[in-house]
Amino acid sequence: MTIHTTVRAGEAIRTQAGEHTGTAALIALGIVAVCARAFTLWAFDPIHARSLGFPVMVVRSLLLVAMALVVVAGVQAVGVILVVSLLITPGATAYLLTSKFSRMLVIAPVVAWLSGVGGILLSYYLDVSSGGTIVSMQSAIFAAAFLFAPREGLVTRRFIRAAA
Repeated sequence: MTIHTTVRAGEAIRTQAGEHTGTAALIALGIVAVCARAFTLWAFDPIHARSLGFPVMVVRSLLLVAMALVVVAGVQAVGVILVVSLLITPGATAYLLTSKFSRMLVIAPVVAWLSGVGGILLSYYLDVSSGGTIVSMQSAIFAAAFLFAPREGLVTRRFIRAAA
């Protein structure tokens, strides 16, 4: 008696990729949690970080490893365009909205979450691609910040100039 097992090509790969995606994301999160202070110091002033005794090349390498892990996990989960959008747009939006790094670290994930949830809901009701809708939501939030941000907004600057 012969037992035939049929496995579709994508199932085994998808399961394995899903496991690696979670592992990569957890490792990246652990690296960032442990090295957050060193990353912040290195990002703003690597010379000062070196003078305080931080191993600057190790800090830089760990940041690059964490970024690579996030990109690998993200590409497997959602695709290249959405990963690039999720890496760049929330940070750029947060930069427009505040000058304090601690606030940026709160605003950027909130922007990513709002655009992700909003994009998925909007794509469901409009019956369109969720990835494209998430990117569109991020772009709309960035455009609003670019125009109306308190210190960097184009419209805000015009009003300040007109009032002066």
